Amino acid sequence: MSILNNVIAEGQAAGQFLPGDPKRQAFFFFAFINGYGMMHSAELGDSILDEAVQAALRLIVLS
Repeated sequence: MSILNNVIAEGQAAGQFLPGDPKRQAFFFFAFINGYGMMHSAELGDSILDEAVQAALRLIVLS
């Protein structure tokens, strides 16, 4: 998860990600994806998985 923390911190510095604690944002992102995976089975390439990733990204990315 430290890689995602760094990506989020760099995105924040570039003004692309929402401000906040990068560790918390990484946690929320993974929690969302993991929770979704527990509720819905999907195979790689399934469009519903892509939708879940896009929804999770809205938690951290500036629009």
